[in-house]
Amino acid sequence: MAGARLKDLQIKKAKPSDKPYKLFDGGGMFLYVTPTGAKVWRWQFRFNGKYQQMSLGPYPEVSLEEARLKIRDKKEFCTAGVTRWRSVKKRKGAASLHSKITLR
Repeated sequence: MAGARLKDLQIKKAKPSDKPYKLFDGGGMFLYVTPTGAKVWRWQFRFNGKYQQMSLGPYPEVSLEEARLKIRDKKEFCTAGVTRWRSVKKRKGAASLHSKITLR
């Protein structure tokens, strides 16, 4: 079933199982269904040769279309050479640098 995309009805019918499982949408995006019944959108991708995974949010708070739009936005950042982790590291590094600077 190459190229098959998820439909909202498939997502709604996804039931918990003994083990977690994934419902793939394409482009590395999938819905992760846990044994407790939680459904979370995730995206798997390679960045600089390293395998990465990013959470996009829980279903139904993040709909199928919203998750696809988030992926599109995140792909633009990745092609620009920026990942969420790098931007967070830079912000945290700058914040810790500012907290270390003291004026006397």
